[in-house]
Amino acid sequence: MRASMDSGKLETLTESIRARGIMFPLLVTPAAAGVEPFPNASEILKPPLSVDDVLFFEIIDGHRRYIAAGAAGLDVLPCRVYSSVEEARLGMMLDANAEREDVTEAEEGIWILELVEKHNYSLDDLKARFHRSEQWINTRVELVQGDAEICKAVAERRLVFAVAKELLRCKDDQHRAYLLSLALE
Repeated sequence: MRASMDSGKLETLTESIRARGIMFPLLVTPAAAGVEPFPNASEILKPPLSVDDVLFFEIIDGHRRYIAAGAAGLDVLPCRVYSSVEEARLGMMLDANAEREDVTEAEEGIWILELVEKHNYSLDDLKARFHRSEQWINTRVELVQGDAEICKAVAERRLVFAVAKELLRCKDDQHRAYLLSLALE
């Protein structure tokens, strides 16, 4: 995707890798023949993958780290192997966004539902992907599937999640709307 790289920034990254190693693994997918062979594939691949199955990988995320690691003299790099480009992109999105401080519980709930609806994730898949408990997952789904105005207020950061959870406990729609208006004031 990059047409060029800033040589100064690449050298800074190379020095960082020399000093501390690779901080974030590269994201790769099995690739067709003709792509650069994975270094030391026979020594690195372990079941269920073997050299007979996969000889080539395509870097989905981490091209600059790959080049800087080579310049730093590394020949073995940490990688996350995804079965497809779509799965790798989904992994990048979740890793990049799930740990950001400014992601709301409403946004997390929407991602969870998208994973279930579009990618058939099970509860165990979700717990593994987010590294969170069933309760953590369920509370975010309940927020998104509950009162739309409460969800919107959380997404817009006008209402904290703890208050939203309490408001969602109120089953009377009119009273809940009244309590929401008080909370927003």
